[in-house]
Formats: sequence, structure tokens, C-alpha cells
Amino acid sequence: MRYVGDYPLTERLRKDLILRNIRAIIFQFISITIIFSSVESQAEDQSVVRKRELTELYYNLGLKYSQLGQWKDAIEAYTQSIKLNPNFAAAHHNLGVVYSQQGQLDKAVAAYKKAIALDPKFASAYRNLGHVYAQQGLLGMAKDAYEKVVELQPEQSEAHYNLASMYLKIDMMREAITEYQKAIELNSKYTAAYQDLGVAYSQQNQYVE
Repeated sequence: MRYVGDYPLTERLRKDLILRNIRAIIFQFISITIIFSSVESQAEDQSVVRKRELTELYYNLGLKYSQLGQWKDAIEAYTQSIKLNPNFAAAHHNLGVVYSQQGQLDKAVAAYKKAIALDPKFASAYRNLGHVYAQQGLLGMAKDAYEKVVELQPEQSEAHYNLASMYLKIDMMREAITEYQKAIELNSKYTAAYQDLGVAYSQQNQYVE
């Protein structure tokens, strides 16, 4: 739960704050449009600034709509941001997240792949791509994606845990144990890693017997 000062935010207050942010973003969007449309002949640098600011405004709208669960509006906002800047990796990634939430997994995969093509070190895009592949039953491809996350973020315990869990699913017990141990080494309070490590040990012993 989020807090302002010492007081917990109720769900209604949280949504009210998000809606205020959306109204502020829309007002800013209108203001920018009016300012630049009033100039009959824009200098090239003014046009670039306007485009960048509108790109960020649509992106921020996408974030707010996503927080409210207004997925259709979020998709539209991110799409507009991408139209203004097709090389905006974060917008492609977040569009993928929304598609994932909507169960449009093929579109999510395409969005994550585009984000990765634009930013080959985008660890979150690889992680979420792995999640979608796992949902689709493409476990080998999910494994490859999680391995890339570990390569990019070797100090993130969650990255090792996700990879270990995938190894466990495809019966790579020795590798699963190693990754669970690494996750625990990085986070000694990782309860789920301890539990699943026990499962991996148990299954490994069954195979040995």
C-alpha cells in the first residue's frame, strides 16, 4: 500500500490522485498544442521540442491509464507515443505489458521484441517476454529469455529465481538448484527460493534413485 506522509491511501483516493494527474497531463498537452499552433512558421528546433514533449505526454497518459486498469485508453496513448517516436523502447515495452494484461499474447511478444531490438540491454523486456513465452507453453524460449535477464542483471535475485523456476519445469535439476542457491545468496530472505530449492532437491533425488 502506498502512503502520503503517515496516512495510507484508500483505493478511492489513489484513483482520484491518478485522475488528477491525467487531467494535468491533458491540460499540458492542450497548452503545448495552443502555444505551437499559434506560431505560423515554426523553427525546426521548436518542432522537435514539441514532438518530444507530446511523445512524453502520451507516454505518461499511458502510465496513468494503466494504473487505473483502463487498458484500451492505455493502448491508445502508448500507440500515439510510438507514432511520434517509433524508437521509444519504453513505450513499446509498456504497450507489451498492457497487451499481456489483456491476454493478447502475440501482440505482447511483438511489442517486447521491438523494445529489445531498440534496446538490446532492456532487461525488463526480456523478463516479460519470458513470462509470455511461459504462458504460451514455449518453455525453451522462455528459458532463453530468462537466461538473458541473468546475463544483464546478475545481481538481481529475482532474475535467478525466474530462471531456476524455468529450469525446474524443464527438468534441468542441477541448473535449477544452482540458480535457486544464487537467488538465496543475493537475498537471504527469499522464502519462495528456499521452498522451491527443496522441491528441486527432492526431484533430483528421485531421478538419482
